[in-house]
Amino acid sequence: MISFSGLTSGNPVFAPLAFVALGSIGILAILDDRPNVRLCLSP
Repeated sequence: MISFSGLTSGNPVFAPLAFVALGSIGILAILDDRPNVRLCLSP
């Protein structure tokens, strides 16, 4: 799992975006846990 300590301390603007992004990806992964979902969402 990604550590949020470095993100929150280094970039306070990116922190909420990271939580929202991981939250949405987590929800999508739970609703549809096909490997294709993770591959499509990964940059």
